[in-house]
Amino acid sequence: MTEKNRRDWSEKDLKKHIVDQRKYLWRTSTIERIASWLDLGSGITAVDVGCGLGYLGWTFWQHYGSGSTYIGLDCSMKLLREAQETKQGWSEGGEAYFANGSACAIPLPDESADWTMCQTLLMHLEFPNDALNEMIRITKPGGVIMCMEPDNISSSMSIPFNSTDSLSIREELEKVGVVVKEISLGRATISYDSAIVSPEDVRAVLLGLGTDLIDTREQRLVEEIKLTVIELVHHMNNMDSIVRKSEYLVEKTGLSYSYLSRIFSSQEHITLERFIILHKIERIKELIDQEELTLSEIAFMMDYSSVQYLSNQFKHNTGMTVSEYRESDRSSKKSIDQLY
Repeated sequence: MTEKNRRDWSEKDLKKHIVDQRKYLWRTSTIERIASWLDLGSGITAVDVGCGLGYLGWTFWQHYGSGSTYIGLDCSMKLLREAQETKQGWSEGGEAYFANGSACAIPLPDESADWTMCQTLLMHLEFPNDALNEMIRITKPGGVIMCMEPDNISSSMSIPFNSTDSLSIREELEKVGVVVKEISLGRATISYDSAIVSPEDVRAVLLGLGTDLIDTREQRLVEEIKLTVIELVHHMNNMDSIVRKSEYLVEKTGLSYSYLSRIFSSQEHITLERFIILHKIERIKELIDQEELTLSEIAFMMDYSSVQYLSNQFKHNTGMTVSEYRESDRSSKKSIDQLY
């Protein structure tokens, strides 16, 4: 593989980067939306170019894995060996294979893949067009190629904002000539021609959507708290609960839990503890919907001392028992940016 700077991604620090940055990169709602857009289904052949540890494969597995074949290609034999060892934990119902190969000379026949994918790969290649041509070559007519590449070249700015619908923000900003490179809950990375668009124009768009730029230190801290809670509750499993054990939140912010709680309550109309509980309840709903874990396993994952404690808190906050929720139309589910 011809790379700008050849790196051994199995090296300890670089491998940690892969794990930390990619393992929790995808929100469940985003995965579901992408899977729907791509119309993923069972019985397909998926090729992951520059697969590393195979995160894209297992991230989307529930949406395509049944009766399907996943092929992960990478130039690092060390990463491939580890990926091979761990595939049994996620590839049930289909087949997963890993092979050494270059993105610029993919060792697969023409028109053999239904879905070809890569993530943060092209940016490392000296000749990315060669890799793209190879992906096109191996993809069947009517198949899909998905490339996820961050933009690290254009000048950009990061604008924290109060939570609102991300799709609406993107659409309205783009109408006035703003390029939205990345958007997530409470934060967007944008660029624009300063001769055409001003910071006041950006603020006007946000105000029109019922939100605003975050100016004060306290507002920024509250948004950081929110994002940290979402990271912990929705993207990490079997972590100590920050309702009772605040080490994670304190470590992320470098501030005491009592101070964080006080600032949060002064800026929001609920307490930090209540905010965390609301997110835990929505995460529990999500895990119940997936039908992959028992209630005991969910209680353990969400750091409840018992199933009874989880059940009591669930009913107190939703007005229904877990059994009643399972039998419902699930209309009580809420977007994580609209819990209160």
